[in-house]
Amino acid sequence: MLHKKIRAGVVPITFRNQFHLMLRRWQLFGPGKALRYYANKAFGLGQRNHPMPPPVSINPAKIDNAAVDQRFGIEASAPAPDAHGRESKKWGLLYERSSETIFRHVMQKLPIDPENYVFVDLGAGKGFVLCLAAEYRFKKVVGVEYSSKLAGMAADNLRLYKTDSRQCADATCVLGDAAEFSFPRAPTVLYLYNPFQGGVMDRVIANLKESLQDHPRDVWIFYANPWEHRKFKRSREFEVIELTWDYALYHHKNSRAVAA
Repeated sequence: MLHKKIRAGVVPITFRNQFHLMLRRWQLFGPGKALRYYANKAFGLGQRNHPMPPPVSINPAKIDNAAVDQRFGIEASAPAPDAHGRESKKWGLLYERSSETIFRHVMQKLPIDPENYVFVDLGAGKGFVLCLAAEYRFKKVVGVEYSSKLAGMAADNLRLYKTDSRQCADATCVLGDAAEFSFPRAPTVLYLYNPFQGGVMDRVIANLKESLQDHPRDVWIFYANPWEHRKFKRSREFEVIELTWDYALYHHKNSRAVAA
């Protein structure tokens, strides 16, 4: 289903993203279900009576956000004000907590030893995924957040995170612009939860390509709610490993030769 903030009229999704979301819905669910979805939407029937089935077997149930926060001892679920500015104001998207179910589902699929990788979350928000990533044996966990308010909340959540399963002590969130972020030279798992679109995404991908050209290494990209999947798909540097309605998983093609 479409991102709930689109339905609320809050996030200015670009026309190109609207078009490509329609194409992806058609591809994943088939023409019959896609046409019924848009017919129901056009006549105001909504999705409650005609839900789209999940494209994978995750099917996350409705989660009590307050219960999630209480379980982890943090505050990551409540909406956050639009704290972006400048270029990020135009292309940045509003905060929403990532799905723990989908995150853990994809992490189990990655054929890597986290001890050799740095985990990077661009658009880290309140740091919920940083907390989850700290449960794995990553060499380092780094979040990048443009909003000083959200970056501060992410730092607080990492400090308050209550779990006996935490395995990475070096987990931080830095204040910065994702479009200007210098990627670590170590093997990397890059996480994106639909944090931005348009020009910012273009610059992030260009910077990542340049970094990989200068320092070839193994890189996996976990893109949740992938509005701009096409930008990774059309880049010959990245191989599409899996695409669902909820996420896309990419691998840097040259990394196989590097690993060998």
